[in-house]
Amino acid sequence: MPTAPTPIPEITTPVPLSTDPDNFEARADQAWIELPESIDGMNAAGLVTFNNATEVFNRASEIEAAALVATDAAGLVGRSSSPLVVGAGVKTVGLLEAKPKLAVLNKRVVIVQISDPTIRMFGTISSVTSSSAFAVTVVSSGAFGAGLFSAWQIIDAAFFGAAATKEDLWAGASDAAAPTPKTIRDAKVWVPLIDGATVTPNGLVGRNFTWTIGGNRALAAITNCSPNDTFLLEITQDVTGSRILAWASGVYFRAGGLPVLSTTASGKDYLQLRVITVDGSGTATRVVVTFIRAPTN
Repeated sequence: MPTAPTPIPEITTPVPLSTDPDNFEARADQAWIELPESIDGMNAAGLVTFNNATEVFNRASEIEAAALVATDAAGLVGRSSSPLVVGAGVKTVGLLEAKPKLAVLNKRVVIVQISDPTIRMFGTISSVTSSSAFAVTVVSSGAFGAGLFSAWQIIDAAFFGAAATKEDLWAGASDAAAPTPKTIRDAKVWVPLIDGATVTPNGLVGRNFTWTIGGNRALAAITNCSPNDTFLLEITQDVTGSRILAWASGVYFRAGGLPVLSTTASGKDYLQLRVITVDGSGTATRVVVTFIRAPTN
């Protein structure tokens, strides 16, 4: 950071004049005393100026790079006075200035109401007319707020942190990606397991699983999980029924013995599995299971 020079001491003694012989000698002597201090001040100020100039020269590339970043940012942010209704659908946007880097097909953007930034729309540029005119398709989950406004800031969505996916939510490894209401809802949906001789639930896919068993099967240990994770498994018998399920090692039932699944065709049973311990790869090694039979079976 450049340094501000200290003020240069002034010579306060009036200038000796030959027309004032009575004071000439005294003023000359006093000025001679003040002159070195003033010269030292000028030298110090000159040194500060030189050092500041050297620092600016040495940081020229850094300053140039910062200027380029600012220029790029300016190219990815625009303003619009287009009247837009907050909500899903296609929004026709006209920028006050051309922004070639912003007006790009398939670019994700955020349309932010200037006076109230909580009113915003997330969407994708679906068509481009020019570098200052394009259409943005806003999805139903991407509109926040309500009303008609005509003062907007259009921002490249790359400036915003990426929203967490449901896989991010279950992995629990990110401190940066934030979950959205949609992420949380999506994470709770039922995930069908593909039937096979041995089926392995994956904790990165979900927490609620459905499984229609088409024969005598085995349930393997849950992968990609952590201690205290809880899973819900809905097991449905096929049209034949009376299918038997073998359990992974380390599975313990609260009632003590192994449960007997429903025997009727299309009968349903529910299992709540709570992970107690896992190995180094995140595979469950000890699971406590609560067995619940559907009341209709």
